[in-house]
Amino acid sequence: MVGLHVWNFADFKTEQGTARCGMRYKGVFTRYRRPKAAAHFLRSRCLSSEGVGLGGT
Repeated sequence: MVGLHVWNFADFKTEQGTARCGMRYKGVFTRYRRPKAAAHFLRSRCLSSEGVGLGGT
């Protein structure tokens, strides 16, 4: 099986505590919806002829 899966669309804030740091930086976009390097990579893969495509194509 081959493919890509985006776990988190954007960074998000969590409640401050002993087990959490306050911000989660796992997203493809920043908290303010600015694209990160991962967003540019995913876009280039989807637009390339060898990319993963959209909608099963």
